[in-house]
Amino acid sequence: MKLFLIVCTFFCLSASSVLGPDTASQIVCGAMQETEQSGEAEKAKVQQEKKDEDEERDDPVVMVQNEDPLMVAAIEEARKTADDFIKELEKPSAGTDPDSFAIKVPVKDGERVEHMWLVAVEFQDGKFVGSINNEPRIVKNVKFGQGYTIAKNEISDWMYFKKGELQGAFTLRAIQEIQRRPVKPIPNHALLGDWKLIRVRSADGGQAVSGFRATVTETEMTMIDPDGERQNFGNLLKVDAESKPGQIDLRDDSGTLLGLFEINGRRMRFIINPPNEVRPTDFEVEDSSALLFEFRREAEKKEDK
Repeated sequence: MKLFLIVCTFFCLSASSVLGPDTASQIVCGAMQETEQSGEAEKAKVQQEKKDEDEERDDPVVMVQNEDPLMVAAIEEARKTADDFIKELEKPSAGTDPDSFAIKVPVKDGERVEHMWLVAVEFQDGKFVGSINNEPRIVKNVKFGQGYTIAKNEISDWMYFKKGELQGAFTLRAIQEIQRRPVKPIPNHALLGDWKLIRVRSADGGQAVSGFRATVTETEMTMIDPDGERQNFGNLLKVDAESKPGQIDLRDDSGTLLGLFEINGRRMRFIINPPNEVRPTDFEVEDSSALLFEFRREAEKKEDK
């Protein structure tokens, strides 16, 4: 099961004033019963992403650490071919959808950067002008529908549809390629082993959880429900125990999840944000979208002599 779905389900159901351990278990179980989406044509999937930008998982590995070579190359290609986009924007050729023009821009808010799409795009005096078509998740200085202006050489992507085919969208293609990368094993990391889930906390409160365990290998975290059903919790991208607190990066189909962990004896707490949001700075969940898990390491089984 993908971690963000556990997050969403917990958030939806934890609004009740009183939840006992059994209900908390049902929350996680319910989240784990997600069914896989039926296959869709690639074009239809991309078009849906275009229409519902607030659900686009755009930077992790989409947050894609922009230092990723594939993402760097994609942004460079978008900027290098911006004139082709401008030409089509100003005089659409036959088969081009005039309502599909969009550019992606890096919006900065202090040290935070979020790449967002602009629609209703125009090119004026060497700059692009458009309206923000995302609900901000990382930056706080802009909002959906707000006008935004950016220089041609500062964009991070462009896209439009011609005869039903997506043009440009270099970063989207890079993201898809990055997401398909095999996960490299992380040997001898601090989280290896079996953990018993004790409690889950969110901004809405904390609930005891009974019967759930997590197994962490060199490549992934797996959640095991009371019936023994195993569901993928997320693939491990990074486990850094040298940082204080430790840092953990996970990847699921929704994107990259950035978190912190802290181990004290056999106990471990682990806080994570929804996909493609910035890493939490501490273990507080108030006024945040983070979810805090509390685990206890299970004792190693002794072999029978």
